[in-house]
Amino acid sequence: MHRTIFMGVLTGAIALQVAGCSRQSAEDKAKEMATEKVDMAKGIGDVLQDKGTAAAESVTTGMGKVLKGVERGFEKSGRSVVVGEGARQAGLQATKVQLVDGSAAVEAEPAGSSSTGSSSAHAIEVYVLTDKDASGALKVKVFSALDQEIGRSRQAFKQGADEGRYVRIALDPRLDLQAISRVELDFVSDTPSR
Repeated sequence: MHRTIFMGVLTGAIALQVAGCSRQSAEDKAKEMATEKVDMAKGIGDVLQDKGTAAAESVTTGMGKVLKGVERGFEKSGRSVVVGEGARQAGLQATKVQLVDGSAAVEAEPAGSSSTGSSSAHAIEVYVLTDKDASGALKVKVFSALDQEIGRSRQAFKQGADEGRYVRIALDPRLDLQAISRVELDFVSDTPSR
């Protein structure tokens, strides 16, 4: 019986001693972890300074891909749309651009869509609103983030007053759609001006 009491007291003492070893609070542990992460970030910055622009360009490229992925998560396209004078005079507005990648399956198009066959699998779709009847051709130019023209296309277009729909505009299949930063949309009417 004395042995059982002794073993119970010994076990309790060991448990108290083990519990006493870890007196560091969760807040203190979190502070240590945060300090370690800040020191790692500072070390990475120091290495980047030492290794020069090649490493910085590599990191920047990676960050660019991450940011593009985040952007696509919220919105399929963060590309700006600029409407030219001819389109404005015809009462056209364009509010959004989406990419249509040729490697992805393309859904069937609704009646009245203005795509141009299989080449439209590598295209952009522009949401176009009309204030009045419009019949003619959309002229599209696409630009890179460096503001260099990287593609253009012309698409037949006919839409009634007070309508809005996505218009698919086929582009050269060699064009990297992800490189598109800005889309310029203009319009040429097929009806003679009065």
